[in-house]
Amino acid sequence: MRSQNVVLRRFAGLAAAIVAGSLFGISATASGASAAPSPDPSTPSSDSTSLATRAEKMTVEDILRANPDARRVRTNAVNISPGIDVILPPADGDASTLAEAELCDYYHLCVWEHSIADGFGVGLGFYDCQPSGVVVNLGAMRYPDGASVGTGASGPKWNDRISSFENNQTPGTATSFYNWTGSWTNVLDSYAFDRVSNLRYTVRGNVNDIIDAVHVCTS
Repeated sequence: MRSQNVVLRRFAGLAAAIVAGSLFGISATASGASAAPSPDPSTPSSDSTSLATRAEKMTVEDILRANPDARRVRTNAVNISPGIDVILPPADGDASTLAEAELCDYYHLCVWEHSIADGFGVGLGFYDCQPSGVVVNLGAMRYPDGASVGTGASGPKWNDRISSFENNQTPGTATSFYNWTGSWTNVLDSYAFDRVSNLRYTVRGNVNDIIDAVHVCTS
């Protein structure tokens, strides 16, 4: 589990609450007051050949253009808002042979659109803790560039796309994953260090492509 000073530093990033929603479907503001209901992430994200091609060819520059306040944090990652990065897939070589730690930094929870064997694809990295009752709503983030629907971004979203993850937070730190079924339904929990290379095969069964939200630092 993170030390207290690290946890407090992570909570500072909650000012970017435009992608957060409560476990009861109400978004959280920086002041903690209730706001409009979160976008309903239950609508499946649409797939097409052109969309898959767009994701595969997306560059750091594309992400920066889609997110005006974004900044590049490493070769294949762009910070799009406090506590959230978009991670591009490995540029060369067989992704299945690469150490995931090269793609997911310490203190991070990383999720990817494909299984590890299928080459990761585009991913998201989270490193801010959410307070009790608050989740990061993937239905509020455009796929694949992560642009917030709060800025008017339209098109397919990140919900129902996650096929693998790595929990590279401090040892024992928990993360919970949720599906939207009219309310947030817990489908999987993870305790660092943890890695699931294919969400079709978990201790809770097949949860591939059904995750709509994550809660980082459940405990």
